[in-house]
Amino acid sequence: MVYAGCKDLSQQVRRMLAVIGEELHRNLFTFTKLHFFWLRLESIRRSKLRLGQTIHSDDHILKEVSALLDTANEGWVIIGRGNTADIVRLSASDAVKWLDRFPEWEENVTKLGFVSALRAAIDPPPPPPPPPPGPCNHSKVVPYAEGLTEETVLCEKCMHPMKKYVVYE
Repeated sequence: MVYAGCKDLSQQVRRMLAVIGEELHRNLFTFTKLHFFWLRLESIRRSKLRLGQTIHSDDHILKEVSALLDTANEGWVIIGRGNTADIVRLSASDAVKWLDRFPEWEENVTKLGFVSALRAAIDPPPPPPPPPPGPCNHSKVVPYAEGLTEETVLCEKCMHPMKKYVVYE
């Protein structure tokens, strides 16, 4: 599900909504519905604040509604999945930028889903921490060979030196 919005609709947006309404023969995006959407957001924020909550509290809904209302004239996009709380909120310019770069991150969509793949492209996870210095905990039996016992054996998995243990049969 995708929501895009701006409180003060420009003439270009009004024309686009009119074309969508004519082409689809539906009134999905009527100006009245958009007006009520913004009124409802303002009402949600007022209700939450009247209950004594602050914007700095842990109330996820109040934070998201306030973020939308604070950027109401700049344009924004919310992309979410069904009725979950898994959403990505972007400014209009960032949304256009990341959707234009879709070919760069599209292979992650099948593994992660669209919302998670978009989030990973925008804010990639940090690289894994470097392995600890010194020997690792992987094990491998290395057959005896002349001169090999003095050499350091590197782990094939993490490329760190392995501790040497002697096993007799």
